[in-house]
This record gives sequence, structure tokens and C-alpha cells, in this order.
Amino acid sequence: MRTLHYVLLATVMAISGTMPLLAAPLPAKKTDEQVKETLLKLNELTTELAINDRLVELRKDKPFAKRMVVMAATMHADAKPKEKPFKFNAALLLGSLAKSQKEMKTARLFFEFCEENARKLDSETKLAYAFEGLIELAWDTKDYDGVLAQWDKLLRVDMPESKEMQNVLNYAFEKTVQATAKKGDYEKALTRLDRTPFKSWYNDQLRSFVHCEAEKYDEAIATLE
Repeated sequence: MRTLHYVLLATVMAISGTMPLLAAPLPAKKTDEQVKETLLKLNELTTELAINDRLVELRKDKPFAKRMVVMAATMHADAKPKEKPFKFNAALLLGSLAKSQKEMKTARLFFEFCEENARKLDSETKLAYAFEGLIELAWDTKDYDGVLAQWDKLLRVDMPESKEMQNVLNYAFEKTVQATAKKGDYEKALTRLDRTPFKSWYNDQLRSFVHCEAEKYDEAIATLE
């Protein structure tokens, strides 16, 4: 009778939805070989959209992303100069993934590799993506001298023509003004803005930023009025 009682109780609980659900089994941890295979498949990415979609997907699993970044750095370091395992697009993604995992040295490793690779390929578009990664990395790590160094390198690019490079030049100029202000050289930051490529409203926002850094809040407000 006791067994029947338990069977009836379990049936009632199942029908009423109060039966505890069994936890789904955790997915098996991927082997190092599977991680390596996943990394090498990044070389198949051929478009900016594909890179961004894959990056978003990989960021969702932080422990696995961390493993990928660590292994990618090891694979890159162990390979001979002419036998690096990752193509430009894969390296660009890995730089961004490393930055999202706070692996800043690895991010710099891959962005610098992208810059070197872009120069060898004589691709202005790829060079723009590499510079964007390096500037973002310098800014995010408060390496303001690094931001200025990337700006100086950008100025040495021969006759930039692509839309991507023009966009990066504008972005780099913005960060250069802000980095100069962050370093306390407010007058130089404002002088840079005299040669701004931006429309007046955005130029005013940058001037206001500089005044705020200099703790001249009245001037910062007046600039935006």
C-alpha cells in the first residue's frame, strides 16, 4: 500500500507541475584538440558580418572563450614566423575576444600581427581594422601615450583613400584629443581641435570634454550652449 501511495503521489505531482525537474546534464568539457579545431575554423571567416556574429557567439561562453584566447596565444607564439596558424580575420577576432576577456597582452599580440599582416598584403582596409583595434586597446587600458603613438603612425599612411581608413582617422583624431586632455595638456588638445575634421556640434562636444578634464566646468557648459 505504501508503494501505491508513493506512485499516486508522484502521479499527482507530475500532473500538477510540482514534480521537481531533473537538472539537464552539463555538456562535456571540450578537449584541447577540440578547442584547437574551433580556433582553426576561425580562418574560414571571410566577411566583417561573419566575424562580428562569431565574436558575439563566443563571448557568451566566458570560460571557453578564455581557453580559446590562451591556446591561440600559445599556438601563435610556438609557430615559426612564416607558419603562423591564423589568417588576418581570425587574428582580428581573437584580438577582440582577448580584449573582452581582459587578456590585454594577447589582444595587443593579435592586433599588432594584424597590422603587420595588413602591411604585407598592402591592404588599406585591413590596416584600418588593425589600427582601430590598437587604438581601442590603448584607450581602454588608459595607455594615452599609446593612443598618441598610433595617431602618429596613422599620419604616416600614404594617401588614405578607403572609407574604412577615413573612419579610423576620424576615430583616432577624437581619441587623440581626449588622450591629450587626459595627459593634462589641455591647451594642446584645444589646439588640435582647431584642425578638426568634425562638424561644429561634435567639435563643441570635444571642446567641452577638454574643459571638463581641466575642471573648467563653466566653460564646458558654455561651449555646449
